[in-house]
Amino acid sequence: MASTVVLVFLSSTAATLSFILQGRLIGTYAVLFCLVGLCGGCMGVSVVGALLRLAKRPSVVVLLLSVALAVAGLCCSVAGVYGFADAWEQGRLGVRALCQQ
Repeated sequence: MASTVVLVFLSSTAATLSFILQGRLIGTYAVLFCLVGLCGGCMGVSVVGALLRLAKRPSVVVLLLSVALAVAGLCCSVAGVYGFADAWEQGRLGVRALCQQ
């Protein structure tokens, strides 16, 4: 678990530094996302901790992760179908040259 946390921390720090070095970081958005992420993380730890205390089984975490992955997969699939339908209607399907806009 700790190695996962360190990996997420290092990758997000590297991405943030990359945006800063490129001059593409919008400060107000960064602060907003930081606060939302902090609140979400605290709420998640509290909710999962409470569920683990109630269930007295670590399998609750696996179930929650499975549900989260299933919902994310479903959302990505729906977004992909809508994107494909939009591209189909506008005739933007197919391969085009990389230099064309």
